[in-house]
Amino acid sequence: MLHLRPLHFCTIFLVMFICLIAGCSKNQEHTGPASQTAQSSAPVAPSQPQPPPPAPSSATTTPSAAQPAATPPSATQSTPPALASTDGEMPGVTVAIQDLKRSATAVTLKMVYINRTPKDVDMVWLMNMRRDLGDVHLLDTTGKKKYFVVTDSEGNCVCSSGLNGLSAGAQLPVWAKFPPVPEDVQKITVEVPRFPPLEDIPISR
Repeated sequence: MLHLRPLHFCTIFLVMFICLIAGCSKNQEHTGPASQTAQSSAPVAPSQPQPPPPAPSSATTTPSAAQPAATPPSATQSTPPALASTDGEMPGVTVAIQDLKRSATAVTLKMVYINRTPKDVDMVWLMNMRRDLGDVHLLDTTGKKKYFVVTDSEGNCVCSSGLNGLSAGAQLPVWAKFPPVPEDVQKITVEVPRFPPLEDIPISR
C-alpha cells in the first residue's frame, strides 16, 4: 500500500491537469467567435454628408457693374436733327445744317457747331480768325454764283457774332442771312470755314 500511494497521487494530479487544459481550450473557443461576432455585428455609424458650398450672395456684383467706366462727352453728345453734317479740320468737332429757308428778301441759314472733344475749342480759329459767320458762303454750282452773308450799313454781318469759344461737349447754334436766291435754285452748297463743303442742301420756304 505504501508503494501504491505516490502513484495514486500522480494519477489524480495528471487527470486534474488534463481537465484544466481542456477547460481552458473550450473557454477560448467560446470567447473567440463570440467576440468576432460582436465586432462584425456592431452597427457602423453612417458617414455624415458634407454640407453644400454656400451659394454666392446676390449682392455680389461684377467690377463693371460696381464701377461703370467713365463715358467721355464725345460718346454721349448726339447730333441734332439736321439736313447734313460733316467733321472738319479739328477732330471731334462737327457742323450740322439744321435749316435753310428762303423768304422774299433773304435766305436764312441755321446750323450748329458740336464739340465732341474733352477740351474747349477756339471759335475764332474755327471761324477763320473771325468772331462771326462772315466767311460762310452759299454756292450755286449750276449757276456758278456765290452768295455772301448780308451786311448792315456799318459793314457788320447780319449773323451770329461775338463768338469766342465752344466748351467741351457743348453745342453752339448759329445763324446767318444771305441775299435772296432765285426760285429755280432748289438746292445749294454751304461752305463753312475749316469744314468740307456741304452739298445739295435743300432750300425750303
